[in-house]
Amino acid sequence: MPHRGGLLPLLLVALAAAPLAVAWRPWPPRDASGALAGLGASKKFEGSSDFVKLEYHMGPVLAADITVHPIWYGAWPAEQKRTIRAFLRSLSPQSSGEKEGAVPSPSVADWWRTVRLYTDQTTANVSAVVALGQEKCDARMSRGASLTRMDGMVSVIAHELAEMASNPLANAWYAGGDPSFPTEIADLCEGIYGTGGGGAYTGQLLTDGRSGAAYNLNGVGGRRFLVQWVWDPYRSYCSGPNALDHQ
Repeated sequence: MPHRGGLLPLLLVALAAAPLAVAWRPWPPRDASGALAGLGASKKFEGSSDFVKLEYHMGPVLAADITVHPIWYGAWPAEQKRTIRAFLRSLSPQSSGEKEGAVPSPSVADWWRTVRLYTDQTTANVSAVVALGQEKCDARMSRGASLTRMDGMVSVIAHELAEMASNPLANAWYAGGDPSFPTEIADLCEGIYGTGGGGAYTGQLLTDGRSGAAYNLNGVGGRRFLVQWVWDPYRSYCSGPNALDHQ
């Protein structure tokens, strides 16, 4: 989706389990004649380099250090806030001296490296630094209480951060001819979380031995997350650090 502005305020509404369905095959179906079917009827252009036309439109990417300022809208349990903070702190590579310690692969920082592949006309890459900024609590819900709950808030945040970084002014990286309704690098891979994702299958995931929950990325403090893949401009297909061909 298009974005405006230089900062990254996030209106965080709710946190729930990430969805385990509605994945998409990274190539299109074909009709009886072998022709590609149904591309015109869908905003989704997941697939091979033969038909995904992700293009650069000469605009900037977010090459300077990125600071995310969460807005905690409504009443948020402390544990949910800690989960979001941990994800945001996991985006930048951890140094050996940091108290959280080294994060094993596949990691959130590994996932962000795919976003960092995007450059602008100055040859600057998307920033490697994503920092947690000042937070604002709006427990009284100053904009009203009619906002909807959203599943998989961490994956939603990841999706929007990737697109904000690679297409901040809606004139950098996207597919499609209409900049007011672009198909951006996370839109191309919506619902794909692992190798073989497609149909109602998210792809091959890892399993937490304690909780039994599915995940695909490790974060700081031993946290584990389920985050959708993004489009890799060099491979020309959806990719993530938990892909079997990356192991």
